Amino acid sequence: TALFFLPNYQYNLTGLMGNSWYQGAWNWHLEAGVAHTLNHDGENLLGVSPLLFQYKFLDSKRRWAPTALIGAGVAWTDWDEPANRELGGEFQFLLQGGLGLEYFLDKWSYSLNYRMLHISNANTKVPNIGLNAHVITLGLQF
Repeated sequence: TALFFLPNYQYNLTGLMGNSWYQGAWNWHLEAGVAHTLNHDGENLLGVSPLLFQYKFLDSKRRWAPTALIGAGVAWTDWDEPANRELGGEFQFLLQGGLGLEYFLDKWSYSLNYRMLHISNANTKVPNIGLNAHVITLGLQF
């Protein structure tokens, strides 16, 4: 079990596009953060994901938007005890994809998201079993 802290910067790439159920906008995310294990000796994973892209399904008639996210990044970890057999080293690659829901207020928005996160060394070391994590995030955008 791990606790994640993932602040990010978002930049709208396309503006509003489309005119049907798929109307929305592509956003680029730059995300950096830490994952701290809760059930071991406090090992950490420090990562940055500069290649995250999110599509928000926007509609001016509602205050909420479904979202889809996909992307990649890199990480350094000292997860020796909980994951040495799966990761095989300190330098790791991150692949992730997920779905979410964002609720808009006047100047802020809240989000609830699910991500599937894959962590592995991309076969640069042995072993390279990798770890898959189901991550639920709560977000606040201002």
